[in-house]
Amino acid sequence: MKKLLLASAAILALGGGAKAADLGAPRMPIAAAVVAPVFNWTGFYLGGHVGYGFSRGHHANTALGGGNAFDNGADTTPFTYNTRGILGGLHAGYNWQSGRVLFGIEGELGYSGVSGSRAGANPGVSTDDYGDTRHGFYAFIGPRLGIVADRTLFYVKAGLAVGTVRNTASDLLVDPPPIDFDVGDFSRVTRTRIGFGVGAGMEYAFTQNWIGRVEYMYKDYGSFTSTNLDGDFFRHRNHEHSVRLGVSYLFSSGPSAVVARY
Repeated sequence: MKKLLLASAAILALGGGAKAADLGAPRMPIAAAVVAPVFNWTGFYLGGHVGYGFSRGHHANTALGGGNAFDNGADTTPFTYNTRGILGGLHAGYNWQSGRVLFGIEGELGYSGVSGSRAGANPGVSTDDYGDTRHGFYAFIGPRLGIVADRTLFYVKAGLAVGTVRNTASDLLVDPPPIDFDVGDFSRVTRTRIGFGVGAGMEYAFTQNWIGRVEYMYKDYGSFTSTNLDGDFFRHRNHEHSVRLGVSYLFSSGPSAVVARY
């Protein structure tokens, strides 16, 4: 009997020790899935932009009328000067996102205050010329292509540009004073020009709907010819560079994609 009691006590002691060892063993962590939303760029957007524009005013005699529109004989050296100013407008478009690639179309409408003028010497040609360039309303429409990195988008775009530009060119009467335009060698014409535009920029989505952008844009309206009262011709060339900041509201077409991370 005594031996039976001793054996039972030994078995109980061994069982308790095994349970104590099990309680002290650390448990292995279990990987948990973390659901992280990925921004979806697909959808219609509408926004506004402001910026700074600059270019070069460019007028020249052309041999079509004898080459003396500036009353400078046959010399065709361009009369040039800097133009600059503030611009702003609205933009709208639609994005289609496929993986990390974005396809879209965008249009814009605005007003450019880029302008400039110069009176005086054209080195080596004349001391009495005048030129003036004033940009106005503009529009653009074209496709854009981008690369998406979650909430960041890098893109390029190109398309049709339309702009209203006023060009003035004239020879000046400097003797006797006061200085005035030579009516016979004077041209002022405002035209709506059709050309092309190219641009590149970056956008960042601060929220699911609000997006900021920084963008560079170049628009080229080509050149055209005008005439003065003497029947001579000026050649005008117009283009514009601009750097813009903008904000857009994205009307998302659906919920963002979800990625499980462990």
